[in-house]
Amino acid sequence: MKNLLHLFCLAVGVALLTTDLRAAEPPPLPPFIASAATTRLDAGGRPWAYVTLGESRPGLVTAHPLAVYVKSGLPAGPGTFAFRGLVLRTTDPTAIAVLLNRAASLGDNLADLDSALVTLHTLLITNANSSTVGLPTPPVLPLNQRLAALLSRAEGDTSLLGLLDMLGVGHPAMQLVRGLAWAGPLDVPVGTDVTIELRERNASGADIAVVGRLSLRAGQPTQLPAPGPLAVVPDLTAAGELNVKLRWASAPELRRLPYSGVVIWRTTRAFAEARSWHLTPPTATVLAAFALSNPADVKRVGPGTFTASKLFDALSVTNFHPVLGDPTTSFLTDDNDRKRPGGVAMPAGAQVLYFGAAVDALGTPGAVSAGVVATFCHRIPPPLPQRFAVANAYDTAGAAQFFQLSWRQNPVLAGSGDGASTTSYELFRGDDLTYHERANYGQFNLDADPIDPAKPDAIKRIAVVADPAQVPAAMLGHADRSVPAVDANFGRTWWFAIRAVHQGPPGCGNAVSVLSPPVFTALRQRVAPLAPNANQVVPQNLNCLRVACMVAAPASDEVSATPLDASVAHYRVRCTRRNGIASAQIRVTDLSTVPGVEIIPPTLVEFPEGAAFVEFDFARPLETINNKLAVECQGVAFDGTLSRWDVSRAKGVATANHFVLHQFLVGAIAESERLALRDDLLWATLTNDPQAGESPCAPERLLTVSPDSGLILPVSFRVTFTPRSEEFRLYRRVNDGPLSLVSQGLRVPVTNATVEVSDKTPPTTCCTLSYYVQLLDADANASPLALVLTKKIPGPKPPAPLLLQPLAADLSRDALNRPVVNLRWVCPPAGVERFEVFIWDSNSKAPSTAPEVSAPDKLTLVPGVKPQFFKVTSKSETTEVLTMQLNRRYVTGRVGGDFGAGPQFALPVNVSANIEYRVFLRALGACGEIGELSSAITFKWQPPAPAPAGIAWPRRPLPNVGAFHPDITVVDFRSLSPNRLLWDAITPSVKVDETPVGIRVGALTLGAGLGYRFTYTNGPVGEPVPAFLTPPGTPALAKRDPNSQLYPNPSVPEQTLLPCVLYRRQVTNAAFPNVSGDVVQCSPLIRTIAWRDYLIPSSDPRVILPPSHQAVLADPFFRWVGLDFNAPPLNLELYLVDTQPVVTGARYRYWLVRFDATTGEPIHTVPAGEITIQAAP
Repeated sequence: MKNLLHLFCLAVGVALLTTDLRAAEPPPLPPFIASAATTRLDAGGRPWAYVTLGESRPGLVTAHPLAVYVKSGLPAGPGTFAFRGLVLRTTDPTAIAVLLNRAASLGDNLADLDSALVTLHTLLITNANSSTVGLPTPPVLPLNQRLAALLSRAEGDTSLLGLLDMLGVGHPAMQLVRGLAWAGPLDVPVGTDVTIELRERNASGADIAVVGRLSLRAGQPTQLPAPGPLAVVPDLTAAGELNVKLRWASAPELRRLPYSGVVIWRTTRAFAEARSWHLTPPTATVLAAFALSNPADVKRVGPGTFTASKLFDALSVTNFHPVLGDPTTSFLTDDNDRKRPGGVAMPAGAQVLYFGAAVDALGTPGAVSAGVVATFCHRIPPPLPQRFAVANAYDTAGAAQFFQLSWRQNPVLAGSGDGASTTSYELFRGDDLTYHERANYGQFNLDADPIDPAKPDAIKRIAVVADPAQVPAAMLGHADRSVPAVDANFGRTWWFAIRAVHQGPPGCGNAVSVLSPPVFTALRQRVAPLAPNANQVVPQNLNCLRVACMVAAPASDEVSATPLDASVAHYRVRCTRRNGIASAQIRVTDLSTVPGVEIIPPTLVEFPEGAAFVEFDFARPLETINNKLAVECQGVAFDGTLSRWDVSRAKGVATANHFVLHQFLVGAIAESERLALRDDLLWATLTNDPQAGESPCAPERLLTVSPDSGLILPVSFRVTFTPRSEEFRLYRRVNDGPLSLVSQGLRVPVTNATVEVSDKTPPTTCCTLSYYVQLLDADANASPLALVLTKKIPGPKPPAPLLLQPLAADLSRDALNRPVVNLRWVCPPAGVERFEVFIWDSNSKAPSTAPEVSAPDKLTLVPGVKPQFFKVTSKSETTEVLTMQLNRRYVTGRVGGDFGAGPQFALPVNVSANIEYRVFLRALGACGEIGELSSAITFKWQPPAPAPAGIAWPRRPLPNVGAFHPDITVVDFRSLSPNRLLWDAITPSVKVDETPVGIRVGALTLGAGLGYRFTYTNGPVGEPVPAFLTPPGTPALAKRDPNSQLYPNPSVPEQTLLPCVLYRRQVTNAAFPNVSGDVVQCSPLIRTIAWRDYLIPSSDPRVILPPSHQAVLADPFFRWVGLDFNAPPLNLELYLVDTQPVVTGARYRYWLVRFDATTGEPIHTVPAGEITIQAAP
């Protein structure tokens, strides 16, 4: 600010020393220059003359000195011109002071001029120093000096010169100083004619030409005629909000006279009409007087005058046609200065009259024009209503469907100046969206009814709802029931829009907002379509399991590899299987009589685990060898699905060591895959004829995984659409669970009456699947669910159990005191529901029935309807295949329920003593799936060996509890000086937020001459690790090993603290009155402290002494803490860290338990103190 003041003062000094500057070669003056003269009486009644000069370009007049001559009388009358002065521009403060006094005599408001110049000066200083906060204060200067300084600067600043020229419009002083005007007293009586001549003067002071001559009557200025009629320019846009725009015609007689502009007065209409001013306009003097006495009714518009930017005549001034006229040009906008500080907006609907008068160069108004009526109106429309929405509603009482419109009421405005208040809302509906856009472009009269007669439904105003002016704003609504709910209107899309309306007062039209963005809806069909007919839902590629059986080769005479009993005829049935087959059923009928005699009833033969085929042998008396036998085979899938019986017929053979071989092939396949493998002979035997002993698909089974290829098979259907349905949904329910949407789609094309729906990812585990189909119409009305399929899915094959050697137990406590054997096996429990246990008495020569065993609450006997042949491997000899025929079995309880959760299972069974048994078992799935047979184990109950005598546990005394070293104590690292936790002033040695507690277990006293230094090195992951430097030959060298820094036992120095373990226990305190008391191990057994030793050569910049050893702690359970220089002796302390988490506010007690290095037994418990964990700083 001080520098700016100095610059300004320097400019003033330069201005005081500067004389009038003229261009080296000013442009020549024209023969005549534009000039005007007027007169005025000063405060003492003395007449003054004021002459203004016009320049066609800057500097044309001011660059030439002009002499002013005055004479009394008319130009042609007698009299002599007298020299009255020169017209010169000046920056001399003294000359400016004289000119200011002359301007004051003419009535110029110098105080207003000074205020304007101060403001201009402030802006100049602000622009010069943009970093200044706030507006600076210019220096206090007299008006003549401030004006001189600004004029001096303006000579090199055209923008500043333009601002000063603008001040000259209302201030004669500026025109005088700029050299564009002359003023002087007239020494003649008032009313005397006076002639003024302007003469060009050369550089030598001689007058060379008359360039202007003017006449006036002293003290009596010529009254200017009134301007042409005033006109109000209509502005219906937002720019016309609460303002009036005016323009006026330029009367021909006024155009011939020089005048400075037009002044405008505004009066209230009632005030003007009460004085008949609307008939006869008042004089300018009357208007000026009322503006002072009645400012609420009469006001001069603006501080100065207004000029016409375009010439209008009395007709064209009111022609606002957009093509033939001028609808926009205006000369002033009156808004009652509402945007200025303290300004107040005119109330909407206020009607006023405007009057205008032309003024001369000194601002003297002439005749007043006729008044024109104007009205202040709201042109900014009210805001669009918020939250406009349309809902499809239904009147249950009247069974009618309608549109429910809702929106939020616009806020109530406090005053007129706050904007146009909302008086009503107009609602529109249409079915052509282009009409909405065209309406917002003003192409329709939205107040008309109909808006477009050619398309009345394209856009229509459906309602006008009054605004309730409620505070606070509420939600408003309207029910549109004008669209009938008939078939023709269902699905017909309508757009809805709303606009807010401000009803204007008299003289103003309504202010309306644009149409809101459209909201779309339609009447919806409320009646759901019919559900699909479950009988018309055709399964497509229904992947049920098909099981086939065929004779693989004609019966043949085969030679046995082992000797056979020659007293009987021998037969063998060999069944070869493909994937998916668990067992086969064999049936033999003697066809020698009619009807035939069944000699072997249907017998189930199990396939051994991993076996590709199974063989079934039987024998007949030799006398029957000529009888033809019908050997039949039937395949059994893992889920129990059966194939049809196939038969092989042949007679026997009498040759020794020969037998008749009947061969069959069985397999299982998915129905969809069977259709693609018609060339396979096995699958070609399958038919869809129930009379052939097979079903096309088992009614309760559904296959999702192919046993032949292992692929997941989709379930698909073909659904027929019902009338009006356009969409389908397929739901799946697993067992009794919830419905799941698995597929949905549209009716494409619309004319297509059926569609294929599928479940591409059906469950593959044991469950019951139920499929439902639902149809929907175009309005999302859903039909009832139709159950189209219910099928069972077989589960995966259960795992094969591993049978362990049974263990004999004591005699049971029952009345018979029978022996007990614990059957044991291992099997993964996943997918296992129960176990099937088979026990065979190996002493029986004809084991047609299983022996009777019992296991109360563990086994359930399931009697067999027909015998089953089992081929199992021996546990002791895996190559031995045992064939057993059993007709009953035992079933355990449910796995995970009443029979244990596994995977180890045990079953106590009551058996008979001194009898050899064979046992095997298999797992059963939840849906009856049969697993592979386990190996067979032979066992016999033997009395269990007596339990060994008890071995006494050696008694050990508890370790001694006592101190080891007085300095062993627990420490909260956060209680230490932070400087002690740093190495090289940057690297922390202890991360106190992670491990805040440590036990001090050692120290090394350091001092002058010991030769040490702390530093750090990089760890294995690049992190800084504290290090300890000791030069060779110093006392500290031997102590660089942290194991040597551990505290010794003062009483027995040879005793060491290690090996030891750190324990702790939480104890009660005020924060935790109840604790568990559990002892927590905080460290492993520590036998020694891990560390590293480096020899650093003297060339290393880290070494301040000759070659040094660098010791680095590598043990994660120990930390070094630096020296405390405020508490000698200076000790490097070693801490064992508690790495377990701690709780803020809890109190812990610590112990170090020392162990014997040889026996590993605890020998000493060392108390380490208690500590309360404080909150982190």
